[in-house]
Amino acid sequence: MKTALHILLTFFLFSCGGGGKDRHAVPLVENDSGPVPEYFHEYRLMSGDLLDIIYKINLIKTDKYRLNTADVVEIRFPSMSDHNTQQVIRSDGMITLPYVGDISVIGLTTQEAAEKLREAYKTVLRFPDIYLLLKEESGARIRELRRVITSFSQGQTRVLTVRPDGVITFPLIGDMSVAGKTIPEVSEAVNQSYKQQYPELQADIILSETAGFFVYVFGEVGRPGAYEMKQSMTLIKALAMAGGPKASARLRNVALSHRKGSVMECRIIDLEARLKGEKKCVSQLLRPDDIIYVPKRPLATAAQIAKEISGITFFRGFSLGASWKLDDE
Repeated sequence: MKTALHILLTFFLFSCGGGGKDRHAVPLVENDSGPVPEYFHEYRLMSGDLLDIIYKINLIKTDKYRLNTADVVEIRFPSMSDHNTQQVIRSDGMITLPYVGDISVIGLTTQEAAEKLREAYKTVLRFPDIYLLLKEESGARIRELRRVITSFSQGQTRVLTVRPDGVITFPLIGDMSVAGKTIPEVSEAVNQSYKQQYPELQADIILSETAGFFVYVFGEVGRPGAYEMKQSMTLIKALAMAGGPKASARLRNVALSHRKGSVMECRIIDLEARLKGEKKCVSQLLRPDDIIYVPKRPLATAAQIAKEISGITFFRGFSLGASWKLDDE
């Protein structure tokens, strides 16, 4: 279902003499109905991040049911009916039968279990004729899964925190190192582990809250500086936090820079066209350490952008010595 987040931000500033306006008086409207940009999935987890783990139990339908703990089975000996018996599969997956003792049948179909019993009785009977029937399916496994993953306050959702050692303890599968990994990478690893042991279980993983990261907003804005973010943040929200663009701002050339390895990738965003409806206004999600620069004149080259950002007092002494790559939208 499409949802739209409308942020109406009108920036007015009156001079000491009154009446002088030096802010863009424009409504900034974000439409988050589009797909989440690919780079949002590039965020790498760190200690203190909070994840929402939403569990789903899928009842697997197969042609052949496999025996489980607490199932009730009937073992029949057609030629020796006095040996017929009903057994409840114990928690260790075993049933106990005369002459042969304990036999594991968990995870087997009734046909496979019957064949296993025939093999076991070959040491006792010359021609073992044995059948195994499922009398009552327990559903104990599903009940146990629900018990483990369900909490009183949150239902089948768990909120887990990345520990200082970069590890999260997941229900049923234990510890997993997640620091430095993306949400898709963690999701794939977690669901692969569940699939091997608990194929009915599926986990959707969402980044609920970050431990905190900074983005930097500079140039022609009301309050330039560094801003700590605890949750996902968009370009327009960050500009609002920084006091909004000044009247002198060149909104057709807003520069969004992000370090990727040894390269500073810079994207020029025509924010004015988006505000006027000339371009679709899709939420521009920010990543840790993104740099937003609102210029007062057109920016044409990556070198020009690098020079202007490097000239900002805040970044003097910072290592911005990377090659710059420019992407003009």
